[in-house]
Amino acid sequence: MDDRIRQGHDPEWRLAFHDRLDHAARARVLQAVSAGESLPDPHEAAIAAGLAHRQQRLLLRHALIILPLQVGLTLTWLAMLLPPARLPAAFRWIWAVVLTLLVGVAPLLLRHQYLTARHTIEANQRAGRS
Repeated sequence: MDDRIRQGHDPEWRLAFHDRLDHAARARVLQAVSAGESLPDPHEAAIAAGLAHRQQRLLLRHALIILPLQVGLTLTWLAMLLPPARLPAAFRWIWAVVLTLLVGVAPLLLRHQYLTARHTIEANQRAGRS
């Protein structure tokens, strides 16, 4: 299997995923990547590793988008707390929830998905090379 497919680069990976796999095989690949599992078939394993690489690159892009938003919202929320801000308490609590979700939960979810993709790559690397 081509190394560009294992790395998840277009157009080779996209052609392999859509043209070489039937619907059931595509479902197995998607399930394996979301669960961080390996596949017994070497062709499916190489395509799964490619999909995991693609997801890692996408997650890194998302992290680069979320980081400035986190900093901006933190600064905005702190500015609203400082006097002479005269905003309703409910509005401040809404911002507190949004800030907590962005600063606390979003990076943890991104990290979990990134580590699952890395585990998928490692699990399918050996099977995809044979």
